[in-house]
Amino acid sequence: MLIDLWHEALARDDHPPEDFLRQVMASGAVYGGAPLCVHRRPHFISAATVKGLARNLSLFHGAIRRLRGGVEEQGLRGDLVQSLRLEPDALELASIHPGYESASLISRVDCFAGPEGPRFLELNAESPAGIAYADAMTEVFERDPIRARFNHLTRFRSTDTVVRAVLETWKDWGGVGQPRVAVVDFQDVPTQPEFVLFRQRFLAHGIPCTVADPRALEWDGQRLRHEGQTIEVVYRRLLVRDILDRPDACRALLEAYRAGAVCMVNSLRTPLLHGKALFALLHSPSLQRTLTRAQQRMVRDCIPFTSLATDAARDEAALDRERWVLKPIHGHGGQGVVLGHEVDQANWEAALQRADRHILQHRVPEHRALFPDARDGYALKDCLVDLDPFLVRGRLTGFLCRISEGALANVAAGAGQVPVYVSP
Repeated sequence: MLIDLWHEALARDDHPPEDFLRQVMASGAVYGGAPLCVHRRPHFISAATVKGLARNLSLFHGAIRRLRGGVEEQGLRGDLVQSLRLEPDALELASIHPGYESASLISRVDCFAGPEGPRFLELNAESPAGIAYADAMTEVFERDPIRARFNHLTRFRSTDTVVRAVLETWKDWGGVGQPRVAVVDFQDVPTQPEFVLFRQRFLAHGIPCTVADPRALEWDGQRLRHEGQTIEVVYRRLLVRDILDRPDACRALLEAYRAGAVCMVNSLRTPLLHGKALFALLHSPSLQRTLTRAQQRMVRDCIPFTSLATDAARDEAALDRERWVLKPIHGHGGQGVVLGHEVDQANWEAALQRADRHILQHRVPEHRALFPDARDGYALKDCLVDLDPFLVRGRLTGFLCRISEGALANVAAGAGQVPVYVSP
C-alpha cells in the first residue's frame, strides 16, 4: 500500500521533524501562529474515487440549483426559504442582487469518503477556508525528498482556479479590464495567513490585490477604497453573521455592495445555501419530486438522512442516540455539535430539549488512518480523515483534508490539515 511505502521511506529519512515543521511555517500554512500541517504524509486518493466524487458532486450541485430555482420562484418569503430558518436580517441581505447569477461561486462540501463511498454532511457556501493552505502544503511536499520516490502521484492546485473564476465573475458582473481585488476579513482572525497566500496568487496572475480589514475600507458614494486605491472586486472571507453582528465596522463594504459599486465573491446570497437545514430539504418528499432520478439516487446514497429537529424528530433521536448527530443550523467551526455516541443518555436528552434551530443527521461511518506526527518524532497516530471537496462554479477543484485524533475534524477544535495526492 502507498501508506506503508511512504512510512517505510520516512523511517529511512534522516531529516529532523523540526525541519518539516519549520518548512510548513515558512510556506504560510499557519493557523493561530502554529503550523497547520504537522503530519509528514499526504492523504492518498485513487483516480477512480476522484472521478466518482466529481460525478456525485455534479449531481449535488444540480440539486442545489433546483432548490435555488424553487426559492427564486417562490420569493424570499416562500415556504422553501422559511424551512431554511434564516433570520430576517440575513434574508434582507440575500434580497440584494449581486450583479451576477451564482449565489456561491466558491464552496466546500464537508465529506467522509470511506470504502462504502462518499457521504456529504454539510455545505460551506459562505467563504470556505483551506484552499490556499492546501496549495501551500502541497508545495512543501513537492520539495520533500520522499515525494521524488512517488512520481506517479498527481497533485491539485486550487488557488489558480479560484483566481480565474473570480476574474470571470468580474466580467459577468459587467467589469471591464483588470480589476483591483481586496481579500476582506477582520485582521485578527486566525486564518489571516491564508489571505496573504491568496494575495500572492492574484499578484502572480498580474492582478493588483490587497488584504483589507473592513474597518479600513472607505466609501465616498461612488467608489470603495482601501488606502487610497479603488477596489472593484471583494473576495469576501467575512461571514455574513460577522457583517450583521458588526454593522458599523462593515458599513463601507455594505454601502458599496448595495450600490452595486463592487463585485463581491461570494455574494451575500450565500445564507440561502449555507445553512445545514438545506440537507433536510433535500430529503423532503416535496423537493425530492423536483429532482432527476440521478439526483434522487445521489441524495439517497451520499447524503445521510437529515431532519429539522422537530418534536417528533427529537423523540425518535432520544430512543437511539448512537445513530444521531445534533447540529445547529447556522453554527460553524464545530460549535454546538453533539455526537450522540459520545455523550450519555441524560446529556443527550438534555441537548435535544435545548435544541431550537437545529438539525438531526444520521451518523456516518468514520474513516481513520495512520499519520506520522512531526511533533512526536513521527510517531504514527490514528486519525479521523475528513475529505472535503472544493467546488468552484460547481466543479471539483481540490480538497481540504482535515485530520484529527478526536471525533471532530475541525481546525478550530484542534484538527490539522494535509495535502491530497491522486494515484492512478
